[in-house]
Amino acid sequence: MRAFLAIEIDEEIKNTLLKLIEKVSSKSNGVSWVKKDQIHLTLFFFEDLKEEDTEKIFSAAQRVANTTKPFSLEIKGNGFFGRKENPRVFWLGFEGNISALKEMQSKIATSFKEVGYFEDKNFNPHLTIGRNRSGRSQSGVVSILSEYKDFSAGSFLVKEITLFKSELLKGGALHTPLKRFQLGDNNDKE
Repeated sequence: MRAFLAIEIDEEIKNTLLKLIEKVSSKSNGVSWVKKDQIHLTLFFFEDLKEEDTEKIFSAAQRVANTTKPFSLEIKGNGFFGRKENPRVFWLGFEGNISALKEMQSKIATSFKEVGYFEDKNFNPHLTIGRNRSGRSQSGVVSILSEYKDFSAGSFLVKEITLFKSELLKGGALHTPLKRFQLGDNNDKE
């Protein structure tokens, strides 16, 4: 199955993000904007998670969660991947305790590698808000996003990570939570 481990975003922050997306989307033509239930920070993506490995992944994720203290992040700033004339992806950035985020993600990648799952890309924390699948110029979107370069959706405390199943449907991807892992300082117990 397709699956991913992610940090869920607070509802209040998602609502703030949707207001920005509404403003920006009015300047776009051919961009697929994310829906509220698809806003998350992906930590690890499984193209094909085997059913028989699910318990091993649960166990590996729980070990990482147990040894990671909750930490704060802020969704702030924006940008795009690709050329300015024809960006492929529009995103929002993160500030806050980025070192804790990267350390946790590194532990996750190492733990999953031990179970036989690899991701061959560097972790670049961002929230994808839109994809330019049309190949058209999106100068209007780039322009309006530059007006919001200091945009902040607010801070939140990362207290858990969630493993989602992802199904590709005609209306878009359906993400179903399989298991949540509470972060906590259990270092003294090891």
